[in-house]
Amino acid sequence: MPASSTRTLRCLAFALGVLIAAGAAPGAAAQTPDTLLLRAARAGDIAALRAALAVGARAAATDTSGASALMLATVGGHDAVALALLDAGADCRRGAYYAAGRTGFYGSLLAAAAAEGRLTLLKTLAARCRLAFDEPERDRAGAVGWTPMQSAAANGRLAIVRYL
Repeated sequence: MPASSTRTLRCLAFALGVLIAAGAAPGAAAQTPDTLLLRAARAGDIAALRAALAVGARAAATDTSGASALMLATVGGHDAVALALLDAGADCRRGAYYAAGRTGFYGSLLAAAAAEGRLTLLKTLAARCRLAFDEPERDRAGAVGWTPMQSAAANGRLAIVRYL
């Protein structure tokens, strides 16, 4: 067996071991690397995220609602996971949608970070992704939503309002 195939199998075995140790559901091995990455991003599990990336998950993966792994990490306040996704090439503008309950949504990473009170992550995303604070979020149809300032104010995030 070629050395690259052996490394791939070892990597896959390691990833599955990490996932099982983290309580992955039976049948997790049958899931795609992207699904495992999305689950890790949502849970803030950096080891599982790295394992999923190691076996071929795409940093730009999105869930069925259109939320990217980066959006899931942002909403959850998982800074280390968000940084790992950025380092792996996650697109800051693609998949920046998250259904927040039955009637709400986040249409940008900055609006999500602002609404959820994630000041450190807001600063990081703005700098690393070159996102503008005055850019409003958009829904799937392109309708204009709130700016990060409006999202922070509406959710009582005074530290973010002061910063912005």
